[in-house]
Formats: sequence, C-alpha cells, structure tokens
Amino acid sequence: MKRVYVCIFILMAVVAVSFFSLCRVKTNVGEVESSLKSVLSDYRKSGVMPASDVNTLVNKWKDTSKSIAYSENKNELDEITRLFAQLETAKDLNEFESSAAVIEVSLFALVFNESPSGYTVA
Repeated sequence: MKRVYVCIFILMAVVAVSFFSLCRVKTNVGEVESSLKSVLSDYRKSGVMPASDVNTLVNKWKDTSKSIAYSENKNELDEITRLFAQLETAKDLNEFESSAAVIEVSLFALVFNESPSGYTVA
C-alpha cells in the first residue's frame, strides 16, 4: 500500500510542477507581450524608434527567458532572442512592425505549446 501512496505523491508532484510552470510562462510572456505592444504603439505615434524602451523590452525578454529556461526548449528561446535582436536593429517602422508581429506569434506559440491539450503531435 505504501507504493501506491508514493506513486500518487509522485504524480501529484508532477502535476503541481507542470501547473506552476504553465502559470509562470503565461505571466512572464504576457508582460513581455504588453510591453511590446506599448513600444510599438509609441513608435507609431511618434514616428521615432524609442531606443530606450526597446532596450528595456529586450532586457525584460532576457530576464523572462532565463526564468522560464528550466521548462522550455532552449532552441525556441534562442530563436525568440534572435527575433528581439532583429527588432533592435530595425531600420524603419515597417521592419519594426514585421519583427514585432513575428515575435508576437512566437510568444503565442511558446504559451500554446506549454498549455495542456488532449492530443499529441507526432
């Protein structure tokens, strides 16, 4: 009977860690997404790239990627980091908007892949 209790405890621990990981990823990525939208809005209004805001955004992403690296695919996080580097070096609003759109899709995919689903992809 002790083995059954140990197995139940292990399963509950796995579920708890998974739930914690999901909450952390959603919260941190949500903050980065809202900051990205704010920077994009400021750029559209002023017509001048807000370099300090972009640097703050990139640093926020770096902190986020470090804090969720234990549960996420490193290659996926590195790819998003490269996208943020493209955002920093955008030459005009169109390039900035396209980089921001790709980042938004990548962040959505990051959260979507973390969320539980009733099927698996082979």
